[in-house]
Amino acid sequence: MTRQAIYDVLKSEKVDTGGTGSGVCSWCGKGIKRVKSRLKGRKRVFCDGECYCLWMEAGGNVADDPVSRSIVGEFFELSDEMVIHYEDGNKLNNLLRNLKVFRNQDEHMWWHYDGSGGPLWEGK
Repeated sequence: MTRQAIYDVLKSEKVDTGGTGSGVCSWCGKGIKRVKSRLKGRKRVFCDGECYCLWMEAGGNVADDPVSRSIVGEFFELSDEMVIHYEDGNKLNNLLRNLKVFRNQDEHMWWHYDGSGGPLWEGK
């Protein structure tokens, strides 16, 4: 039996074939329905852009590892609003070549978005 035949039988029996999934907004707690591929592997989901922006304004995911802040602090003077970027995405990898410092979260996100600006400091 082919995949298509199995799909057709499931559809005729009104079985959900897995097109949508459900989750909970990380900011407001409201239930969300999305295509499963948009939920898979995500730590956080938001019901809309407004909830995402409110989450970011409240601090979002900017908590840096204190170890990396002390390591970078030996080479660059950090203020509280400066953000450390982990090039490989692993906050446990504190090798200097993996760390970059941005003035604030806005500049960090713009760098991710369109490459504008750049880090204040890059470990080498």
